[in-house]
Amino acid sequence: MKNMKCLNCNKQTPDTELYCRHCGVKLDYTFDEVTEKLTEEIKQEKAEETEAFFRWIMLIAILVYFSGFLFNKLWQNPAVPTVLPGYAPSVKIQEEPFELYKPLVIPE
Repeated sequence: MKNMKCLNCNKQTPDTELYCRHCGVKLDYTFDEVTEKLTEEIKQEKAEETEAFFRWIMLIAILVYFSGFLFNKLWQNPAVPTVLPGYAPSVKIQEEPFELYKPLVIPE
């Protein structure tokens, strides 16, 4: 005896039965109804597989992004300050600007 799957409850029922033993739905399906139900199931499975694939891709992309960010921050050379503490220049800079047109006075 062969079994068939009820399209309503998806449970196995002998193919000699007129009604499903589990849900009571009449089992006289046409070929078009069966193919329609199967195509819906196939589309749903493909959609779930595609969704799962893109979830994995997003997870991997996020992990790569954050690992790159952490790698950059951890292994980057430390910033060098523009003014070193305790730096004393050896040459003094004149405080007042030098006057170019000041007449040169030679003491006599």
